[in-house]
Amino acid sequence: MDAGLANSSYVRATCSTIPPSQDGFIPIRPREMDFVFANKIDNDVNPYMLSSSPNSSSEAYRTHLAQVLNINTTRIFSFRNNSSILVSIDHSVPEASRRRYIPHNPERTFDAPGIVDYYCFNVLDWGSKNVLAIALDDKVHLCDASNNIVYQLAKLDEQTDMVMSVKWAPNGRRVAIGLYNSDVQLWDSVANKPVNTLRGCHRSGVGALDWNSNYVLTTGGMDG
Repeated sequence: MDAGLANSSYVRATCSTIPPSQDGFIPIRPREMDFVFANKIDNDVNPYMLSSSPNSSSEAYRTHLAQVLNINTTRIFSFRNNSSILVSIDHSVPEASRRRYIPHNPERTFDAPGIVDYYCFNVLDWGSKNVLAIALDDKVHLCDASNNIVYQLAKLDEQTDMVMSVKWAPNGRRVAIGLYNSDVQLWDSVANKPVNTLRGCHRSGVGALDWNSNYVLTTGGMDG
């Protein structure tokens, strides 16, 4: 019984030596040791960390690292690039539609005495060679607009007849003339002579003419 009391007093003595703020299972380290360890970390030089004060060893290490990693002197992240960038963008502006000029005065004026002003007559026609054919009563005149030369092409033999229509062929050489007596005459403007006369096509005056080609002529008379 004395041995048990002795053991219990030993346990109480041992436990009383442990400070109340510390755990008995965690090793006790003096606070001076923590200060020495922190001071050692501050004084030691880590070879893998580049110091802020450059020296020969750090500069050599930085150069060697740049060569190994193939790093040039340019910035990896460029948040502001001052170099000008030329971008080709097609901003073609469509041309404004030009307004058509309408003259208020004639370029030239021709005297046409004896011209018939009637709705079923077609007494004017402009050819492909810039020559105007004009029917004046029983005559047909040609007016060259390039040089203002006017000459007579045809004159009817019968005084009682008149020209109702004129029409140029597409080649600008032949002129078809529709007469009031239902005949149609074909004239060569270069040779200034008649080529052919078509009779019996109509029973009244021929007031409409149209060429389909240089050799096909369509006629229209007042008889329908």
